[in-house]
Amino acid sequence: MPSAFDRSVSPSSGVKMPEQFQAMGFNTNLCILNAGVHLTTLCISLMILLIALFFSYFTRFRNKMTKLIKSYRYGVFLRFWLQSYLELLIIASFGLRYNSYDNSAQKFDYYLCWFILGLEVIGQITFIWCLVKRSKITQPEDITNFEQRFGTFFEEFKSTGPRMWLFYVIFIIRRTLLVINFHFISDLGLQLGISIMSSFCVKTI
Repeated sequence: MPSAFDRSVSPSSGVKMPEQFQAMGFNTNLCILNAGVHLTTLCISLMILLIALFFSYFTRFRNKMTKLIKSYRYGVFLRFWLQSYLELLIIASFGLRYNSYDNSAQKFDYYLCWFILGLEVIGQITFIWCLVKRSKITQPEDITNFEQRFGTFFEEFKSTGPRMWLFYVIFIIRRTLLVINFHFISDLGLQLGISIMSSFCVKTI
């Protein structure tokens, strides 16, 4: 999907990134450019939700729109958070680290980075809440209702039981550690070793 923000600001307004990050496709620190595809996806998802909410007020479309909203409101955004967690965490954290705050683009990007990091934290809180909440539900009807809204975290593991819920815990921890490595560990060999160890932990669950 193309980014809707590629022409919103000139790359020259940003700070040139080190070669390590240029190899990853991040030539500038500007989050609005580096996360453009993700932001475009999020905006489109929000627009679809708003359109569905609007049409749900009309009797003719209410039933279909209500079903769409019920499955869409949580599942789509939770899936987006899971799939984009690593990329957005890298983009936002390094966008802040290299932000020079010396022009309007940098200043806007500074707040955008914090906004994205805030969404990441909200996603983590929601994720933990879902795990705790789901572990306490025992009635089949309550489980069904819960998974209709938050099934993104559980639907792939229904046949294997609660032990597999830890997969996403390790999944998120691993990606967080990778970003911390990028910030504080310059040794590529050590970065690779930590990445391999965390991957092994995921596979052994």
